[in-house]
Amino acid sequence: MWPRHGSLLSILSVSALSPAVLAVWPFPERQYKVEGWINSGQLGLDIKGSVVALGDWDADQYLDLFVLDDSRTNVQIHRFDPVGHVYQLAHELSSPKPVENVIPADFNQDGRLDLVLLTVNDGTDQGWWAHGGDDLVAMLHIQEKDGAPRKEGINIEGFTHNQPFIVDADGDLKPDLLGTGRTESGGESLQMWKESDGVFERYQVPLEPATKLCRLAEPHSNAFVDLDGDCLADLFLMCERSGSKRSFQIWRNRKAAGFHLAGEWDLPAGAGAVTFADMDRDGTIDLVFPTCSSVSSSTGIGRGCSINIAYNKQKPLCSSSSGSWLAGLSQVVAVPKKDCRESFDLCTADEAFTFDLGATSDAFTTVPVVSLFPGTTSLLFAEPKTSTSKTAAHIPLRIGDYNIDGFPDILVLVPNNTAAPPSGGIFGGGRNPGVQVRVLENTACKKKDAACQDGKYQARRRHFKVEDEVGMSALDDIWDATNAAWLDVGEDGTLDIIVERTGRQDAGRVTFIKNNAFHDAFFLKALVLDGACQGDACISASDGESYSPYGSNLPGGNFKFTILDTAGNRVPAQIPQMPQTAYRTLQAPYSFFGLGRTNNYIEKLFIGSTKHDLEHYTTIEGVIPNSHIVINPPLPSAANGSAEVREASSDWHKTLYLQPGKWMQWVIATATVIVVILAGVTYMLHNAEKREDELDRRKTMHRINFAAFG
Repeated sequence: MWPRHGSLLSILSVSALSPAVLAVWPFPERQYKVEGWINSGQLGLDIKGSVVALGDWDADQYLDLFVLDDSRTNVQIHRFDPVGHVYQLAHELSSPKPVENVIPADFNQDGRLDLVLLTVNDGTDQGWWAHGGDDLVAMLHIQEKDGAPRKEGINIEGFTHNQPFIVDADGDLKPDLLGTGRTESGGESLQMWKESDGVFERYQVPLEPATKLCRLAEPHSNAFVDLDGDCLADLFLMCERSGSKRSFQIWRNRKAAGFHLAGEWDLPAGAGAVTFADMDRDGTIDLVFPTCSSVSSSTGIGRGCSINIAYNKQKPLCSSSSGSWLAGLSQVVAVPKKDCRESFDLCTADEAFTFDLGATSDAFTTVPVVSLFPGTTSLLFAEPKTSTSKTAAHIPLRIGDYNIDGFPDILVLVPNNTAAPPSGGIFGGGRNPGVQVRVLENTACKKKDAACQDGKYQARRRHFKVEDEVGMSALDDIWDATNAAWLDVGEDGTLDIIVERTGRQDAGRVTFIKNNAFHDAFFLKALVLDGACQGDACISASDGESYSPYGSNLPGGNFKFTILDTAGNRVPAQIPQMPQTAYRTLQAPYSFFGLGRTNNYIEKLFIGSTKHDLEHYTTIEGVIPNSHIVINPPLPSAANGSAEVREASSDWHKTLYLQPGKWMQWVIATATVIVVILAGVTYMLHNAEKREDELDRRKTMHRINFAAFG
């Protein structure tokens, strides 16, 4: 007999959960089973130093760490092992002089990541560029075929004490160093250093008008980032004004015509490091920075601090680009308007873009620290000044969308007078001061918020609230923090936290905090390469060996897109790729951005490169959320490429990797069980129907036989 329906369900359910079935379960067991923020320890990174840069050294699409030891003369490369889920020491590089910064990039454009070490001139360098002991000397270490950095470096000379940063001034997709250099007359000027056949040559930066260039600040937040909305990176330069005041200049990238001055804006008094992100999700890059009324040079702690957002005022998305899907169909024949951007034409420049940093402006938000953390007005504003550094580097606000809702959040370092436990046990005094890491969630302005007055609420500006979800004790327990940054450990689609520490708590110098909280939203991870190789593989010109170019990211790349939210509104967003490389910015080589809750794919993703060709960007339609996309642009026709590579990129190459969600295995298992149940029920009903048909056939035959006898 066939079992009844209920019995069949029971048998199938038990079979689905039996040990035999679990033994062949195709999905790996989740490493973290508890939701929330989890202290993952050091993950093998038992170091005596600090993490100074992030990059994919071995091009395996896992983020590696560059560590500078306490002597500041030894740089270590720690590779991530995805099997053991730990970092392992892979290579070491020694420097005869103290290292100020480490910049990973593909400087010779062979598809492999290289290293530039910025060191302090000890006075032994000769030549007209030598200027005492406060100037910088850079050393380029090319990555060899075996993956090790070349011990003998290429000297890059002529810098002042102001740290250079990466740009692509001539649009050949090859990183250049831009900074202030010494002139033969003993003065200073803005110069560009470019690698060519193993030698760095210096050029004047094409600025128009060059006479308007300000005196660059030190330390600075100079960046190569798109600020006029055309998907082409511009120059952001921080300027030194009289006294302690600062300003910034933006020079628009006009490709072969050079950089044209768009304007200069004053920063509020006490402004620190500037970071770049689309904070209000309007498709433009905003400025985020702290201000403090005073800063201690010995501790780097600022007092009377606030967190500020200067919103980029550009053309909004056209109203016809929002609403139902019917509006999306009409865009194909729509005529672009002058006062707004259509969603199918996001990479159009707004030459009238501007910033307004006035206290009462609806495009400038100031959130006092005391309103977020009652009882303190302090932030860890700068690194303590060392004997070899002329100035202390400012600590930027770390931007990352940890809850992937589409609005970037902030990591801050907050000094707390009661963070550390009492010394001397139960007989000790009160609790001691320490520095803790705090997560500030990006939230919408409310009418009652003091920081949201003067039209800011009506303009839909943003505010912050201290993240206090269950599991935040993983951060609360750390009180010896010196720095922190966002990164995706294990590349599983969540932003985790790396905390650098003094070691006072005897828990090592580095701690990783795993973000294992459930977020009902989607993300996208994107990477623009430098066009060094054709497609997704490099072929060595000397021996034909194939290797991956995924470590050769392009600083200055950017992404723009629109997506439909759950209410059917079309929302724009813009995300830069590695806009800053000076002063240990700890920025990942790729762009990670939340998409929020959506029932749809990304309609059109715009990918901007730094090329000076007519079309410096490309588009991809129908991008699936929770994926990793790698874009390799074609090398410009005027660029030569590297002689080490057999064939450079000749067209736009796009590769999409899907990232399964945390619950994907359960969805598949549930769907499989349902299919088996439905198949069983169908089979049961099919056989029951066959029996009924057989009985009907026999009854019919029986009646026919009796009729024949009659």
